[in-house]
Amino acid sequence: MHAADVVIDDVHVVCLPEPVTGQRQEGDSRHAVVVVAAGTAGVFGPVDELPAALVAAGLGRTVIGCRVSDHAGLLARLLARLGPHGAGLGRWAAGAVDCAVWDLHGKLTGLPVAVLLTETRHPACRCTGHGFPWTSGTRVLPMPCAAPQPRDSRSPNGRCAVPRT
Repeated sequence: MHAADVVIDDVHVVCLPEPVTGQRQEGDSRHAVVVVAAGTAGVFGPVDELPAALVAAGLGRTVIGCRVSDHAGLLARLLARLGPHGAGLGRWAAGAVDCAVWDLHGKLTGLPVAVLLTETRHPACRCTGHGFPWTSGTRVLPMPCAAPQPRDSRSPNGRCAVPRT
């Protein structure tokens, strides 16, 4: 079955176990939203208790039977269900469901969510770690690059100085 045809079977909220979240402190988010389709689960978390409760109380059921690939339609249904309460906490809860669906969509297609979010496909690109303390140098990404050619102010022509592979 093609990922575009897969429909959502279930949406539920789980409490994350302490080993996953570390030792809990007052105010820590400790829930996750889980969306299931075709035996695969998409997850988003951690989520605070109030938006998680809103998803569990019925907001999540709004998207059961919807196609995983219909992101605009899913979000429209979630916001319509919330009605005048669609701002603030409602938007946070809808966003948690939406993010879990994106995770599920990526798993079903075998593609990173970043690739699903763009229409431009590139075979691969080099990624530089400038400005990020946890990376350095240049490395080739093992997946398709979802980003358009980045601009680089250090390059004479304003384009990325790192050639594509």
